Amino acid sequence: GRVRAPQELRNVNVVTTQFSMPDLINFTNGFNAHVYPSWGEGLGYLPLETLAQGTPTISTHDWAQYSDYIDLGVSADLVESPWQWEHPGQMYKPDVNSICEQLVYLEENYDEIALQHFKNAMPLHAEYDWDILTQNAFQDVFNTFE
Repeated sequence: GRVRAPQELRNVNVVTTQFSMPDLINFTNGFNAHVYPSWGEGLGYLPLETLAQGTPTISTHDWAQYSDYIDLGVSADLVESPWQWEHPGQMYKPDVNSICEQLVYLEENYDEIALQHFKNAMPLHAEYDWDILTQNAFQDVFNTFE
């Protein structure tokens, strides 16, 4: 009885528009929470970006390299991809009941969870500094050409 179509809920919007980076940042800054029960990471790393903003984020975590920062993880089963032509192999199918449980938990404990996510943002920024990550990833290449 908790799952309904987004158009039935006054606080839920489904957005399919492409955003510029400044517009995306402004858009996600307005979230009270980000719900991203994805079968796998697409382009953009949206859960990582909202976690970096300190936004409580509910997400499938099994596929995420940054799963240590996903406190509101969604349970998932590793299954054959239903989209073999696009994503061959296996993917993590999110459990709908787990999503609902995390939403209820977040609603019941919002202030505490929001504060914890805000505090987690700075260590996440330190670990996922793109300049440092890129330098580390390509250090062997740099050494070869120096």
